[in-house]
Amino acid sequence: MMKLFNFFALSLCSLTFFSCSQKKNEKILKTYHEQIDSFIYADDKELIDLHNNSQDFILFLYSDCGCGGNSEIAISSFKDYIKENKTIIYATGEEDYLNLPLSLSDVFPKYPSEIKEKAKKIPSLYFYKDGNLIKSVSYSSKFNSSVDIAKIIDQYTYSNGKYCLNDLSEFKHKDEIFYKFDYENTIYLNSTINTKNACIYFYWKACSDCFSFKTYERKLFENYDSKLYYFDVNYFITNRDEHWYKENSFPFKYQFSEYRGGKVPSIVNFVSGKKESFIVYHNDVKVDNVITESFFEELISQNLSEKEINDYEGNKVIEYIKEHTRNE
Repeated sequence: MMKLFNFFALSLCSLTFFSCSQKKNEKILKTYHEQIDSFIYADDKELIDLHNNSQDFILFLYSDCGCGGNSEIAISSFKDYIKENKTIIYATGEEDYLNLPLSLSDVFPKYPSEIKEKAKKIPSLYFYKDGNLIKSVSYSSKFNSSVDIAKIIDQYTYSNGKYCLNDLSEFKHKDEIFYKFDYENTIYLNSTINTKNACIYFYWKACSDCFSFKTYERKLFENYDSKLYYFDVNYFITNRDEHWYKENSFPFKYQFSEYRGGKVPSIVNFVSGKKESFIVYHNDVKVDNVITESFFEELISQNLSEKEINDYEGNKVIEYIKEHTRNE
């Protein structure tokens, strides 16, 4: 009984520690990349993937049909903004955007086909939370200034320290240079581990436990300015027979294989190129609603609701991140 009482006391204290303002709830969590100076290009299939995987993202829609005009000027200004602020913004051209199904028009709004009316809508900026549209901003002269663009984006986003470590590869779409994420390479990840003391969050965008953790992640970044690095294991986990279950697997190489062979989300703290410690969110094993395996030994043999487990583990992970991240 005392063990159970202590668990609920700890959980209550952790929950009291965080308070989520309504204003922040209306914004999306943005992500940075220290090597970025242009958009990440997303075609229609990749946009649907972002939606289906409930991602937070910013989308810039522009005309790539040779109309030029507003889009050309805005693209240049947005690239200046990205270079200055290192914020990840996706871009898609009109031709790819038009391939999106009508059934998703509430997520990816359609626009007038008449040229004069279309010019009022394109380029446009869209803000997505959990894959759903929460705000759209149509073209104005503010799109022509990186300073004004920053003001628009800051109005609908927040994040003080979420940094992506996935590699980038150049991607040319018509006459514009963009990037795509190169999920297969780990050059930037390895460089960060070897040159910095870094706390790294290994996750998979299609992972339900990673989605569950977003509630606590948002609480963290409301009032926090230290860096937490992120690496999406998408390539390695979708090719798991080759990269996940072998002796020299991805979890083994990056030193979070100790708990059940390597589960995500896992957060590993690296000091001088070596693992100092790590922590795992969720991935518990239950038998008849009783926890039989958990990263947190104090939860074993407990019969708890999913929310109780989430709150306890989520806040434990947040405490760990706050202890092990730092300003540079």
